[in-house]
Amino acid sequence: MYAYFEGCDPLKTGEIEKPDQLLPYMVVKIFRNVPGMAGLFVSAAFSGAMSTISSGINANGALILEDFILPWKPNLSERTKLRISKISVFIYGVLVMSYAFSIEFIDATVNQLGLILTGSIAGPILGVFTLALFFSLVHNCWCRSGSSRSHCVCMLDFSRCSDIRETTREIRVYSDIYRPVPG
Repeated sequence: MYAYFEGCDPLKTGEIEKPDQLLPYMVVKIFRNVPGMAGLFVSAAFSGAMSTISSGINANGALILEDFILPWKPNLSERTKLRISKISVFIYGVLVMSYAFSIEFIDATVNQLGLILTGSIAGPILGVFTLALFFSLVHNCWCRSGSSRSHCVCMLDFSRCSDIRETTREIRVYSDIYRPVPG
C-alpha cells in the first residue's frame, strides 16, 4: 500500500477522510477496470471478519458458562446450559454491534483505539502477574481488589480523554519518525 500511494497521500489530498478508508480506496482504484472485483474483495473481507467475530462471540459464551456459571451450579440440565449459553452469546453480540456502531463517532482509527484499550487492560494484568511472581503469599481477594481498582483507574483515565487524537499522538509521532525510506 505504501508503494502504491508513494508520492500521493490520499488522506492529505482529501480523497479519503480517515486512514481506515485507505484499503478500500486502493482496491477500488486498482480494480476500476475489472467489473465486480472490488465487490468480491469486500465480500471476502466481510466474510473473514464475520467468521472471526462469530467464533470469538461463541467462545466468550462458552467461557461464561464453563468458568463462571458451572463452578457455582454444576448440576444444571443440558437445556439450561444451552439457554445460558445462548443468552450470553446474544449479550456479547449486542456489545460487539454497539462497539461497531460507536466507532464511527470516535475520531481515531480502529488500530489506535485497540492499542489504547489493550494498554489500559494489559497494564493491570501485568501488575497482578508481577505481584504473584514476587509475593507468593498475597491473598487472591487483594489481587482481585487491586486489579479491579487499577482497571477502573485506567478506564476512567481513558474516558476522560476528550480528544482521542491527542491520546494517540505518540503513536503517530513514532510512526512518522520511523517511516520506511523509499528505495
